Amino acid sequence: MGVTERQIVSGIGKPYDVLYAELKKALKGTDGSLQKVEGYLRGIGVIRDSIEKLRVLGTKNIRKEADEIGFFRNVWPVFYAKLFLYIWLYRIGLRRELVTADEWLAVISGEESRAETFFRRNLNFWWYYRSGASVINEQFTRAYSRHRIFDPLAMIIDQDLATPASCRAAKGLAYEEYLVLLKGDLRTPIESTGESGFQLMEFEFDGTDAEGQEWLMELFASKVIRKKGGEHLNLSELNRWFKYNFGHEFNKLFDKLNILRNRKIDPLRFLHKRMRAAEQWMDKKNGRR
Repeated sequence: MGVTERQIVSGIGKPYDVLYAELKKALKGTDGSLQKVEGYLRGIGVIRDSIEKLRVLGTKNIRKEADEIGFFRNVWPVFYAKLFLYIWLYRIGLRRELVTADEWLAVISGEESRAETFFRRNLNFWWYYRSGASVINEQFTRAYSRHRIFDPLAMIIDQDLATPASCRAAKGLAYEEYLVLLKGDLRTPIESTGESGFQLMEFEFDGTDAEGQEWLMELFASKVIRKKGGEHLNLSELNRWFKYNFGHEFNKLFDKLNILRNRKIDPLRFLHKRMRAAEQWMDKKNGRR
């Protein structure tokens, strides 16, 4: 797997190389960065637009079997690899915003395992593909795909402008790039930096652990914090939100909330304390004290 993307792309030829250069320019600076996941979502749209243009070019330029093999072996996988990659980046980006630093390392490990499973299951194919061996060229023809009666993928893909082999090659290219990001920029938990990579301002919660736990319970019950345009946060997500803002997370939160709920003397002690403080502040401002 030592062939670089530059070496792969150099073989796709015009006019495909021009289209791919435009795509790379449009996506520049996004792969594996600490940007919001919405950036990956926009990237998916850009790639899909590029693939629509690719379909037109492919239909126009495939005239003989050699063109067909060149298109499905050298061109199609390079474009679709970007689509696979950005879908994975968007998916893992959503998880990155919700897990703790320790949990994030487990997520990374799981994704690396998924990539390794792909290469293990497709080892012989990948060896031949990456070495440029012509022995698998037939697999990149549509006629070969139509005769793969025991391959469900051969029936559900676009039988005019895709082959199972081109899909397999695209996934392999995507996994190679994904693994580089998983071992590099993506390994850093998002909670340690801001959206632009700058260190977040640090805040402290100037109350006791019991008060912080009670506050999270009240926020959950009142349903006043939610994901933008989405659902309200559950208790686990509120716990991570607390850590993101104040650098502290409550272990065994659910057990501790059960203790708070069953507290015989004023289970909402912190709420009442805040109410009294607010009333005193308003009385002072209004000249009553």
